[in-house]
Amino acid sequence: NGPKQLILTVTDYANNKTTSEPRTIVLDTNAPIITVGTSSPASGCVKNGDAIDIPFTVEASGVSGTTAPSALVNGAAATVTGSFPNYTARYIFADAANEGPISYQITFTDNLDRTASKVGSIAAVVYDRTAPAIAVGAISTSSGTLYIKNGGSITIPFTIIESHPQGASALPTTLAQPVTTRSMAKAA
Repeated sequence: NGPKQLILTVTDYANNKTTSEPRTIVLDTNAPIITVGTSSPASGCVKNGDAIDIPFTVEASGVSGTTAPSALVNGAAATVTGSFPNYTARYIFADAANEGPISYQITFTDNLDRTASKVGSIAAVVYDRTAPAIAVGAISTSSGTLYIKNGGSITIPFTIIESHPQGASALPTTLAQPVTTRSMAKAA
């Protein structure tokens, strides 16, 4: 790899020789290298309408890229901005993306038609487009009926079903609501 001198020598049948002026060419046998930085956000859950930015750099020895890189995030096309060698892949989540931990594939082709592809995941960020489900059990009160008086208690057992562990950490595990009553008088 690196600069090489090229000199041509031509000899005819009479053994006359001509030598060209030296020309320098650059030998480059290395494919581009893609390095991914820290995403924003770096952890947590994202939902429809949220964005993730994945910064990356491209190293291409001796040549600069002639085509813009492309990127997929969770299987859907991302928008790539920037210029050689610094880029950012941005994806705004919509129903087209696969749910779960964030995955990406970044592809870059240099001007010698050598392609590099970087595949990875950001396990600390999860795309969750599914709302949690709630199952409510039988309601019970301190009076034993569905009627309670001021100061009485009510118990509402419920189960929250969340498909992604990071999403479940944000859900309430208890529900507290004070119970009040109002007196009503019959109008004459």
